[in-house]
Amino acid sequence: MRKLAKNKMKLKYKTQKRERNKKVETTKKDEALSIFKNFFGILLFLGISYLCILGMQKVGLFEKGYTAPTAKEVTIDTDYIAIGTVFNRKDKEYMVLFDDYSTEYTSNAYINALIEESETKYYKVDMGTNENKKFVSKEENTTPKDASDLKINGITLIKFKNGKIEKYISGSEKITAYLKK
Repeated sequence: MRKLAKNKMKLKYKTQKRERNKKVETTKKDEALSIFKNFFGILLFLGISYLCILGMQKVGLFEKGYTAPTAKEVTIDTDYIAIGTVFNRKDKEYMVLFDDYSTEYTSNAYINALIEESETKYYKVDMGTNENKKFVSKEENTTPKDASDLKINGITLIKFKNGKIEKYISGSEKITAYLKK
């Protein structure tokens, strides 16, 4: 009986070995599909490579004297400030000019030139920005205690001394007369 079991095992092993050695037959349809897949893969690779090279050429990577772009130095304009910071500047004495600077042309260019010639430190608040528009009002508050009390009606110049309002001037003519002194 043992001999019979050994023979069965040998036969089973030989059958498995024969099955592994059988060649898989492929049809012409399978071969055509394989060729199409390979061809499509090569075209896809060439297309992506072409687009990469085209992109590098657009950037200027292949030009003589090419240098990689560098980060530009950031400059901060200290003349323009947010309206919420007008009462807490570090200077002892300073002026703040409230005007609409949202367009290139300002109707008060003369006042801006006069304030720039002034010896007193000055700041500008652009009333044309969205965050400052909520402080524009038809009625003005000439004695605000802090930034939340500010109500600006047109061009206004406020002179501060030690964080408190020393002079509040509104209107182009009055500001021009004050700055000419």
